[in-house]
Amino acid sequence: MGKRIWKTIASVKTTVWLLTAATLFFIIGSIYFRLERQVLPQLNFRLFQDWFTEFGLGRLDLSWWLYLLLLTLFLLGVNTAACILDRLIQLLPLWKKTGRFEFAVTIMPTLIHLVFFLILSGHLLSSITGSVETVACGPGQTIDLPGGRRIEVLGLDYRYHTRPESLAGRLYGAAAPIRFHTPDYDGEFTVKILAPVHRRGYSFHLDSLDKYAREKIMRLIIRRDFGIRLIIPGFWLIIAMMAWYFPALWRLKKKNEIKGA
Repeated sequence: MGKRIWKTIASVKTTVWLLTAATLFFIIGSIYFRLERQVLPQLNFRLFQDWFTEFGLGRLDLSWWLYLLLLTLFLLGVNTAACILDRLIQLLPLWKKTGRFEFAVTIMPTLIHLVFFLILSGHLLSSITGSVETVACGPGQTIDLPGGRRIEVLGLDYRYHTRPESLAGRLYGAAAPIRFHTPDYDGEFTVKILAPVHRRGYSFHLDSLDKYAREKIMRLIIRRDFGIRLIIPGFWLIIAMMAWYFPALWRLKKKNEIKGA
């Protein structure tokens, strides 16, 4: 009975069903985000538990899909971990029976899944740990933050559409020179929309309050994200591993064809 349950948990079929369910909930969520602009968008500016307490718990009519999505992603994480462990149990005895190159090619997909699991863990950390602070961003403004931190907005540079005529005069970009002060750091840098800056473990994001780019009202989001330390290196590591794996697989197949000839 236990073996049967384990095989179900570690099954690729289970993975497919969970990915299908996650995709469905993502689609539903994208529709809700288009229709609702007060509660759900606050997810971008708060840790999940803070958003849940302040907004989500009282608006289950808007957030029900999110909890099903989180449950699905949790089960996908369990499934991924089980798949990795099950595969490693099968492959590790081959270490002494095959050459190092052949073993490396054989185990690489499993290692890629292991890194993917770490990336999933990084997204979880990003959602529930660290801090997210949102402040108004106006020229000449000084914002005092907890822990002896201070932000000075030295200016704001706006860029506007000139064409087509339907967009002429609307905001398409902005940049804000910032001075960031902490007890052990004092420096200046420029934050742009869609171009965050990282300093002393914090990331600074410039964002427009008006998503339709009609008014130049800006806010600055200061985020301390511990999960990014797993997400970004993991992303590049997967690319590097796959860049090695496919040529190595081709080489191994050619080698086996020569042996079998």
